[in-house]
Amino acid sequence: MPKETNKAVLNLKEAATYLGISPPTLLALLQGESIPYRRAGQRWLISKAALDDWLRNPNGKN
Repeated sequence: MPKETNKAVLNLKEAATYLGISPPTLLALLQGESIPYRRAGQRWLISKAALDDWLRNPNGKN
């Protein structure tokens, strides 16, 4: 169960905490294009809505 947050966009560490996984594991998912993200310089920006969608449908299948 994800931890609650009121933020719509999370950084890498916040997103990993939200999902209950380590930052390196999340980074591998992001680099494997399993979860959409944006880069702002050195920062990873991940939509909380994208994380929730991925949790509901991790394989991208309906």
